[in-house]
Amino acid sequence: NKYVSQIQQSSQHLSEMKEKLKILENEVEILRMESASKDKSLQKARAQAREERLKRDGLNEKYTSITRKGLALNEQVEQYVIELDKLNSIINGIEREMVFLKKRYEQAVETRNFTGIQLIDRNDELCILWEKSNVQEKLLKRGEDVMAQRDE
Repeated sequence: NKYVSQIQQSSQHLSEMKEKLKILENEVEILRMESASKDKSLQKARAQAREERLKRDGLNEKYTSITRKGLALNEQVEQYVIELDKLNSIINGIEREMVFLKKRYEQAVETRNFTGIQLIDRNDELCILWEKSNVQEKLLKRGEDVMAQRDE
């Protein structure tokens, strides 16, 4: 009887153990499925992280390129400003020279006008002298004619 009781206990214990084994196997299967699901999620997250890193690297390259272009454009603008300053100084120098030439031109015109007036005055004087000379010559000729008539 004792042995039968032990056999029954052993049998019951075996049944409990089998049941626990099934429960543990089910739990292991559930954990495997969770692990597989988490592995897939992890792979997706890694793939997404890799894509995000690639996007970040691409954006960094674009940023670097745009920054380089911006610096080049700033340098070009500075060169244009320097060139503009040079051209403005050239223009200012030319404008000063134009003012100087304009003054010289005005002086030359004044001198020409004064010389022209003097020339006209001298010409008038010359005309008067020619008229006087002609009058003198006529008087001289008349005088010579009168003398020649007297001599005859």
